[in-house]
Amino acid sequence: MALYYQLKGLISDKNNESVKEFQYFLLAQKYAKIEKENDIAGMVSLELFFNTYIIKKDSSAFKYLEEAKKYYKLNNNINGLAEVNQMYAYVEFSNKNYTKSNKLILENLESYKNIKEDQYYYMYALFMLTSNYTHLENFNLANEYFNKLKALKKDSTISPSLHASHVVTNNICMAEVYLKQQKIDSSLFYLKEAAELRKYMNVSDTEHYFKLYSDYYSQIGIYRKKS
Repeated sequence: MALYYQLKGLISDKNNESVKEFQYFLLAQKYAKIEKENDIAGMVSLELFFNTYIIKKDSSAFKYLEEAKKYYKLNNNINGLAEVNQMYAYVEFSNKNYTKSNKLILENLESYKNIKEDQYYYMYALFMLTSNYTHLENFNLANEYFNKLKALKKDSTISPSLHASHVVTNNICMAEVYLKQQKIDSSLFYLKEAAELRKYMNVSDTEHYFKLYSDYYSQIGIYRKKS
C-alpha cells in the first residue's frame, strides 16, 4: 500500500495535480510507517515538506523534514540523508540568508562529494555555493565553486541536461549581480554564456534572462546619453 500510494503521488506530481499529490503522499507515509518501509516513509516525508514549505511557505512543514531524517537514519540511507541536509541549506538559500546557507552546505560538502555513485548532491551543493557567494559579491569564491560545478559536466552519474540547467541558472545569477554593480561588460559576458545553454532554461530562468537583457540595454542607453 505504501508503494502504491507513493506511485500515485508521483503520477499526480507529473500531472500537476497538487491536491491529489499531497493526499497520496500522506497515505503513502501512513502505510509506510505501518509496513516499516523506511525509505518510502523518508521519501514521501521529503515530498510533503517540499509541498508544504517550499510551495506554500508553511513553517509547520519542518515536522515532515524531521520525519524524513528519522526514517532515512533507520535504513542508513546516505543519499536520503544528504537530501534532507540540503533542504535546510535550501531553505536559507531561498530566504536569501546566503551566509547561513553556505555554512550549512560547507559542513557537509565533503560528505556530498564522497557519494561517488551519485554526484548529484555534490553538484547541487556547488550550485548553491556559487549562487550564495555571487549574491554576497564574493566573486573569488563564487568562481571557485562555479568552476568545480562546471568540471562535473562529464560525470556519468549526473544527467547532462540537469547539469546544464544548474550552470545556466548560475550564469544568469552572475549576470544579475554584475549588472546591479553597473559592470555591464561582465554582465554581458555571463548573459552570452547563458545564451549558449538557452534550451536548458526553465520558465523562471527564461523570464529572468530576458529581463536582464532588457535592463542591460537600458543601462547602455543611459551611458550613451551621459557620454
